[in-house]
Amino acid sequence: YRIGDASYNKWDTTKYTFTTEAENVTSFSFVGFTDSQSTTGEDGFALYRQAIEASFTDAPDAKFMVMMGDLVNTGTNAGQWTNYFTTIDGYAQSIPHMATVGNHELSGTAVTAGKYFSLLFNNPDNAGNWVGTLKASDLELANNQGAIANYKDTVYSFDYGNAHFVVFGVNEPELVNEWASKDIESS
Repeated sequence: YRIGDASYNKWDTTKYTFTTEAENVTSFSFVGFTDSQSTTGEDGFALYRQAIEASFTDAPDAKFMVMMGDLVNTGTNAGQWTNYFTTIDGYAQSIPHMATVGNHELSGTAVTAGKYFSLLFNNPDNAGNWVGTLKASDLELANNQGAIANYKDTVYSFDYGNAHFVVFGVNEPELVNEWASKDIESS
């Protein structure tokens, strides 16, 4: 596939490929990372890129990657997000990139907390009904109180092969544990 805009007839020259999940998968590998948390700078994510390259060298058949929070240092800094996605270029276009919100993604004001994360990731919306019942007083952290509108994009689950993955940050463990228990029971 390639990326573009048909209304302007502008297309990326790079073509990417991906493979969908095979039937009846019972064995697979994935790679996991955490705390790339770099600042805005040309080589701010250099160590993270080295870790990605080494991981895919060790696990070339990995089916997806999981980033377990603190992707950037300041969740409201667009430059840091640009650097993050530039760093995973070439990998994220070909395999799923499942991200978990960390406390650094929830930085900012009550209005902006978690907004960039919510806008940049198209995570499954299977926690939406549960999140819809939350009130600001349910959340302990001040930043999280303003992020209820974005919270549904940070809590989700997915299946791969014979495994069920529940994805959530640790910022509100009691609340998320409640949802995770219900999600696991229903899977």
